Amino acid sequence: MSSSYDFNPAPPFIGRVVSIDGESHGTCFQVAPGVFITAYHVTEQARLANPDGEVFIVPLERSDGAFPQAASVERVAPEDDLAVLASDLTLDETVPLVAMSADQLPGTNVHFVGAAILDEGLSQRHFDVLATNGSWEGPARQLDGTVRQRVKADGVEPGMSGCPVLRVDDGAVVGVLSGRYNSDDGWSAGRVWLTSAESLLQILRGFADLPVDRRAKGLASPNNFLNETLIDRNRVKSNPVIVVPSAWQDPWSTTKDAVLRGEIPVIAATAGVGATTFAEKILAEATPEFVTLVRLDPSDWNEPQIGAMAFKARHAYILDLRDPEHDRPSLAFLEGLSRLTERLSSLQSYLVVTVREQIWRGLEVRQIPKLTTVRLTASPDPVEIVHHYLEVRNPEILSSLGAFDFRKYVGGMNVVQAVEAVEVITATFLKASTGRNQPGFVAALTEVLDDHAEELDDLFADSHTAVTQDGSGAKSAPLSLPDRCLMLSLALRRSSTIGQIETDARSLEAVLSGSSQANLAGRQSAALTLAGAGLRGRLKRIKASPTRGEAVVFDRSSMPDAVVFYVWDNYEPVRAALADWLVGAVGEGRMAQETAVAWLTELIRRNESIDFVRTDLAKASKSRQQTQVLAAVLAELILNQHLRRRCERVLYDWSVRLDFQEVVIDVSARILRSDRSVIGLRRLQRVSDYPKTAATSLSKVQDVFAGAFGEDLIREKVLPALISWFREAPTMKSSRMAFAALLTVRVGSIPWIFSAEAHGFDLNVMLSEVIYDASLAEPLVNLLQEVGDDPLMYARAVDSLASAAAFTGSISVLMRLADRIRRLDDVPSRDVLRDLSARMKLSHVGNLDGEGAPAV
Repeated sequence: MSSSYDFNPAPPFIGRVVSIDGESHGTCFQVAPGVFITAYHVTEQARLANPDGEVFIVPLERSDGAFPQAASVERVAPEDDLAVLASDLTLDETVPLVAMSADQLPGTNVHFVGAAILDEGLSQRHFDVLATNGSWEGPARQLDGTVRQRVKADGVEPGMSGCPVLRVDDGAVVGVLSGRYNSDDGWSAGRVWLTSAESLLQILRGFADLPVDRRAKGLASPNNFLNETLIDRNRVKSNPVIVVPSAWQDPWSTTKDAVLRGEIPVIAATAGVGATTFAEKILAEATPEFVTLVRLDPSDWNEPQIGAMAFKARHAYILDLRDPEHDRPSLAFLEGLSRLTERLSSLQSYLVVTVREQIWRGLEVRQIPKLTTVRLTASPDPVEIVHHYLEVRNPEILSSLGAFDFRKYVGGMNVVQAVEAVEVITATFLKASTGRNQPGFVAALTEVLDDHAEELDDLFADSHTAVTQDGSGAKSAPLSLPDRCLMLSLALRRSSTIGQIETDARSLEAVLSGSSQANLAGRQSAALTLAGAGLRGRLKRIKASPTRGEAVVFDRSSMPDAVVFYVWDNYEPVRAALADWLVGAVGEGRMAQETAVAWLTELIRRNESIDFVRTDLAKASKSRQQTQVLAAVLAELILNQHLRRRCERVLYDWSVRLDFQEVVIDVSARILRSDRSVIGLRRLQRVSDYPKTAATSLSKVQDVFAGAFGEDLIREKVLPALISWFREAPTMKSSRMAFAALLTVRVGSIPWIFSAEAHGFDLNVMLSEVIYDASLAEPLVNLLQEVGDDPLMYARAVDSLASAAAFTGSISVLMRLADRIRRLDDVPSRDVLRDLSARMKLSHVGNLDGEGAPAV
């Protein structure tokens, strides 16, 4: 759950206090539409400068047509150096958050933005926008009781008085700039005085209701435990398909009332009921329009942690707890949530928790203040859902179906399954060969929705049960094991050939029985084989037949899915063998990987059996040396919002398992191109930083980084995370590798390292880390080779490398690198070693391959 604020361009809630002619006297900022705060002494200066004693305001950044707007002084606090102004001028935004000055820790980074006047000799230079940074020091109380906050900031200039002092992490206002300490003797130079945020809130009573961060020190901080996904409020509210079914009326009222009371609803729901959609709909309708809706997906915690809940102002959150192994909340966590309600209220924010019923079981016994438990265990009527979806999306389908018995085919489904049935109905309608002719469409839909359960019950009955009689009077005995394998292997292929179908069936039977095909063949003599039914007769028994060619297909198109799902759902011990057979068929070239992956993905998704991935599928893929199948299945499953949490955890655990690291690398590379890009990046980070990771795996990660970062869309999504790596953990292997990969990237026509994207970290530190890592020499070599024909870029590259080497003492390493470049023919006009020596003013360069380091 990351937290950061973009200060570029200047925040749009800042303005300037000016004379009627536009001359600046100070800075102000908007706290509500048309309501501004500035320093009291700024209003006094402005009044003196204007003939009628008026005060005027303009936006901070000059623009054509932005004429000064009159502002009235509504309230003043001279002792706090604050004034409240009201004007017809309305800026685009108001301040996002106020944080108590008393809560700021020494060393907290703060940011100043305002108008400024700089003296340059006998003249002055005026700036409508000037920014600088500072470091929080703490309070100062004078003998007369006057209290100010003190910050070290030597870049503050006249004209910035009245500007908001913004916390770098999240843009929260932590004070108002009052003045600069002017020292005659050098003591306390570079210090400025602030009016506290507490005084700001006091003067604003009755004028503005700002969200306030009352977080206790150390309570929560940005971390990697929660991933944020924005929810489109307008989409949720305007989507006619999302409704409140009759089964949800009581839970709906209870949840909505809890949200409005400032409590935290905990929605305990069974899988597939639609709890997340329920929560989104509640928050979209119950919270103010200015509140941002966000879904929180847990990532890397072992259990829910209250320290991960780093909330922002004016946000409504849905915390989704799905993983029985890692998402079960402790009593301490629930009590911590209760204590957080006050802070959420001060931030004008909201929280709803959705949790799987199996995780919540037993936790509701103890009543916890401010938490309201809501049970959503009864799934809405699937027939009602199907009717509503079709009525909204394509009412023509309903008219074509007439009195179609939906309950026969969708009865008993949960919400997710009912919505999937709608997609099947719609696709069948569009595909029906008879177009809008009712009998043809109804027949096609009946076939595609039929799960053939009764028929399959007979065919897969105990082989010792009595034969049954169908409606035509024909006798039907349960299938033998070879015929069941024949039916199942054909279903998995959907169609086969005369020559392939028996081979498939025997191989499947061999896997199920743990024997080889040769052993199976040896068990039955030719005479016994001839005494039984031939292939054509066996195919007839499994409701299949050969076409005029050699293709073999089922008589009914919906039979393949029905057979596979029936076996998977009713024979749990068979699942591992079935997965092993599918993976083996890929390895032996008997089945396309896409086919096997599609079946495995659908079957695992059907039962949400991620533990099956960890165990049986992993074992089969590893033993068959087909781990690419495992990676492809995981890459598909991780895109499913109901399964992604547990899939991401599998990748987290496997990141430090040498036998599965390549699977992690493969899946992570795929999801870098999805909305889970940051998760993919973190998993690659974990692989890279594991001390035992093999050089071959590191090389593959490096290739993934280089390929992905070269794509603008991917780089845009992951760059904030990468910058935090470079700033906070530059010595980690993952940071060095990622930075080295970026050295090969161009933004437009210039190398990334010289682009506007390369900011927010110490370039010398990162370059020196890459220089020192011999395994990352190639990107540096490539950079110098690429810029060799551009004198300006080449000079910048050499200057940067020389500066980094001198900064960290990595000169000898850099010289070896330069010597390697000099021996290449790619840059014939450049002597990199000579140029680096000149930049660093080296007096002697010894034998680079032996002893004798260059002297400075």
